[in-house]
Amino acid sequence: MQTAKEIFLELLKPDGRPERVLRQYEALHMCLYDPINTYLRGNRRRGSVTKDRWGTTISFPEDAPGAIPVHGGELTVCPDITRWRETVHAPDLAASCTEGWEECRSRARAAAGEQQLVAGFMGTGIFEQCHFLMGFENTLTSLYEHPDEMHELIETITQYRLDYVRRLIDGLQPDVIFSHDDWGTKNALFMKTDMWRAFFKEPYRRFYGYIRSRGVIAIHHADSYLVPIVDDMAEIGIQVWQGTLPENDIPALQRHLNGKLTLMGGFGAAIDRADAQPDEILAYARDALARCCPGGHFIPSITYGLAGTVFPHVDQYLDQAVNEYNAGLHIPVTPLPAVPKREIGAAKAEVVQAAASAQESADVFENIARALERGQQKKLLTLCQQALDEGCGRFDWSVLDWNQPSIDFYEGLGAEVLPDWRICRLSGEALLRAAGR
Repeated sequence: MQTAKEIFLELLKPDGRPERVLRQYEALHMCLYDPINTYLRGNRRRGSVTKDRWGTTISFPEDAPGAIPVHGGELTVCPDITRWRETVHAPDLAASCTEGWEECRSRARAAAGEQQLVAGFMGTGIFEQCHFLMGFENTLTSLYEHPDEMHELIETITQYRLDYVRRLIDGLQPDVIFSHDDWGTKNALFMKTDMWRAFFKEPYRRFYGYIRSRGVIAIHHADSYLVPIVDDMAEIGIQVWQGTLPENDIPALQRHLNGKLTLMGGFGAAIDRADAQPDEILAYARDALARCCPGGHFIPSITYGLAGTVFPHVDQYLDQAVNEYNAGLHIPVTPLPAVPKREIGAAKAEVVQAAASAQESADVFENIARALERGQQKKLLTLCQQALDEGCGRFDWSVLDWNQPSIDFYEGLGAEVLPDWRICRLSGEALLRAAGR
């Protein structure tokens, strides 16, 4: 039987064969007590207001999953980007973080054992460090108004992060580096895609390139909508995207990525509430597992950047749902007949009777989806004919609204992309309730 560590490593392989679904952070021992992390974040406690080593005021509310910077007036470390060198001073890691590594390393290895990978933790990434110093609005406007100064500041932060990760890898000797940087809201990037690429892609290529060059696994946390840059993330060396929100349409991403990036998330903050009841949590988790696990390269987890929900009872039932899924106790979800929306003119498809076998239909549709994502016209048309031969009644699919090349391809086949249609889904407990069972 594969250990949790072995399953995690299988998920990183394009053709990996994990024996089961992991329970959230089951495969990772998060080392939060290394000398650097202790120096940088040691005074940060839930319910406190402190200053970090850069001089930023940090508030950590009791009911929040993480700490947030506080700005305004004298609280803003860098109010003027044109004079950033006068106020921005990186923490001196060489002077403060040279002792205690052997003890930390031994403690982490003992805690991880054979089941887990040791993960070094690095909070406050390059973009986050900018707005921690300047404020969010000033950071975004400065990207437009003072690009040269922003490039200089970003380079200084990047050099600091490279020094940080070098010391962390040398001292801790981890299997994984778990790095934070949120790049968007749950619905959009914080900036235009081209701007993210202009300012942050190359610094992160160097950062994650260094991690990978040391033989260490690269995990990036961002509980954000990142669909427009997901290919960039894989390109620059990220292996696991932790914090993948449901709003990113995880099944579509799985088909698009085809194993290039493992997704870790799917359990959004909406379920992490004091009043969340066991039946509600289980139904939520079962639905997420049913949608996301079949696509592979997926680790279900709360989308926060560390293990654990704000309200501990939520974790309990999220893990219970994963255990049920692994035991085969989950409710299988099979495709339901859909309302015909469009025809594939090139295949001369006609509406016929629904497929006799739901499983056969599921296999057909899965093959069709993969063909669509790869833009293989010949295969697509072959599958159209196969769908007809299998007695499928309809042929429709989804496409992400940013994927213009695919949209153009589909329209060239004669498909009409209808803006007024939205996908609705019943599955798991909700499906049973709707059926009166």
